[in-house]
Amino acid sequence: DLDSAVLDRMDEVVEFPVPGVEERERLYKLYLDKYIIAAGTEAGEAGTEKRRGVGSILKSVLSGRKLQVDPIRVEGVTDDDLREAAEASEGFSAREIAKTMAAVQSAAYGTRDATLTGEIFREVVRHRVEEHADRVRMERGELNQC
Repeated sequence: DLDSAVLDRMDEVVEFPVPGVEERERLYKLYLDKYIIAAGTEAGEAGTEKRRGVGSILKSVLSGRKLQVDPIRVEGVTDDDLREAAEASEGFSAREIAKTMAAVQSAAYGTRDATLTGEIFREVVRHRVEEHADRVRMERGELNQC
């Protein structure tokens, strides 16, 4: 929401509608590939860093941090799961879907062996859908703020 003084200075209004179910499904697939499948590779968002200097490598070794991100193993995440996530996330923007998949990535890295299961995927999506619904209710004044 923009301040009324800012809105008054705008001559044109451009609407950016939220994606439909097909677009949301494609976005889930895109971010599954980008944040999960490609994780730990040069192509992934959580991929290896390009050309690290000796000082940076030494600092990582001395602090006990890994030099490279582990790949994520995917077990049991199906096209049906992605379709159900797209249907459940009505009203999500593309950014919200990207953030959801970043949360899925974090949940996978939170497992002992960096594995994303269908159960973990569905649970994270369910949680994000609930958060979205709470935010919408709060914006409408239907939810008490803490």
